[in-house]
Amino acid sequence: MIETIYVKHGQSTSQLTLPIEGDKITIFVGPNNSGKSLILREIESYFNNISQDFKLLENIDLKMPTPEELNNYYEYFKMNDSRYVSNPGYVYLMKRTVDGKIEPLHINKHLIENALSGDKSHYQYLLQHYHGMFLLRLDGSTRFNLTSPQEGGDLGASPSNILMALFINDESRLKIREIIADAFGKYFVIDPTSMLTLRIKLSDNPPVDKSEEQALDFRARKFHNEAMDIKDLSDGIKAFTGIVTSVFSGDSKIILIDEPEAFLHPPLARKLGLRLAQLAPERNATLVAATHSSDFIMGCIQSGKEVNIIRLTYQDGVSSAKLLPSSDLTSLMKDPLLRSTGVLSSLFHDTVIITESDADRAFYQEINERLISFGNKGLNSCLFLNAQNKQTIYRILGPLRNLGIRTAAIVDIDVVKEGGQVWANLLRSAHVPSTLIEPLNILRNDVKQYFQNTGRNMKRDGGIQLLEEDEKAACQNLFDQLASYGIFIIPNGELESWLKNFGVAGHGPAWLMSIFEKMGSNPDDTDYVKPFNGDVWGFIEKIAKWSDK
Repeated sequence: MIETIYVKHGQSTSQLTLPIEGDKITIFVGPNNSGKSLILREIESYFNNISQDFKLLENIDLKMPTPEELNNYYEYFKMNDSRYVSNPGYVYLMKRTVDGKIEPLHINKHLIENALSGDKSHYQYLLQHYHGMFLLRLDGSTRFNLTSPQEGGDLGASPSNILMALFINDESRLKIREIIADAFGKYFVIDPTSMLTLRIKLSDNPPVDKSEEQALDFRARKFHNEAMDIKDLSDGIKAFTGIVTSVFSGDSKIILIDEPEAFLHPPLARKLGLRLAQLAPERNATLVAATHSSDFIMGCIQSGKEVNIIRLTYQDGVSSAKLLPSSDLTSLMKDPLLRSTGVLSSLFHDTVIITESDADRAFYQEINERLISFGNKGLNSCLFLNAQNKQTIYRILGPLRNLGIRTAAIVDIDVVKEGGQVWANLLRSAHVPSTLIEPLNILRNDVKQYFQNTGRNMKRDGGIQLLEEDEKAACQNLFDQLASYGIFIIPNGELESWLKNFGVAGHGPAWLMSIFEKMGSNPDDTDYVKPFNGDVWGFIEKIAKWSDK
């Protein structure tokens, strides 16, 4: 139904809009207040008023229905109710509301046909009364409303709400039951025994037959009395059930979901992403979600369907939209290193810092937390990730930079030993201009020779302090140039060169545990180490200033 969505603020200054394919799963990510929820609201509003001045949405290309599809549309949504009798050229259709009600909508078929014949004056009518009828947008409040009891009614007439629609649609109800059972080990049923309302309940066992769920006899009443009313269950169960019930109870082909992961534990968010991503292509639907959950994204990816991720940002009054295409995302997720580092979580942070090892990551993260707590000089909304070594940092750094995420790398001083492809990979991933790679390589080789001339271990014996003054100046020049591109070299050697005044020996995890013990864990203790000038505190502050530029 949707062929292409065009978002304002493309991937570069020369690209004014970003086209997004409608036949792929589309997921908007980004920091808070970046416009993720807004873009969903604007897509919905487009079908009601195309002439609005949208902040993020530029345009939508839509597939127009064939005469056969239009007739099928009229038949599928037609009201079966003696109260609604149309004149020739008109038809009453069933229109779903945001709270799960189904109301009559009087359609002028001539206006739709005129629009399809090229009459632009009726194009808005077509959008609203054809395409808009297939649109479903769910946010935090609507998903809960959809699990509330709803009125019963004449089952021989058109349903007046989605629970009535599900009660008479065995296929959809059984599909929802299967999904809920997979998620919670409980079975979705609709309880009609109050006579006035229909209620969602979850049973320990599925009904043995249709009558046990839908009849009013003793067996059915006993079955429903033993089931749990959804109102008495957790918000997570309500949220998951509300989304699944709404999406699978109709024939929505434009599905917009804001924060689908709200109230869901990570495994449930992943299951929901999987189910929704599987459904969309089966229904030829466009699924667009705005999320903070890497688990929801992973669920969508696990479906095997094509998933595009768009990262929105809004900073200093400037919006941007960066696309991570499905092909690139698939490559990322095939890389065991990237899967194991939780790289998807970086999509939801302003800054990412990549270190060589897990010990480095834990130490710098703690330093940053203390800088934020005592003076707010650290990096807010920052995620620390670790590669396996300096040779693999580029495999994380490059993709994140390409997505527009401010990403820095912290490396030991012996990176100056790394020439050839290792050096080039690191610099290219940091977007160092190609014209500078060879000059920097020459400078690196000179610095490497300076260290070799000392006959000392540059990592263990003092780093830059081993050099003569003119050599030290050349080394610092190399460090400063690399730092301007987000590659930060530990000047005195390696992780264990920090906080030497504590006299902690050892290496790697053993050193980390000892230094953490020295630093203390209770901010109220007198021996708790707070930030001071220089040392590792100044090093992380330097990265924070780079990130803020």
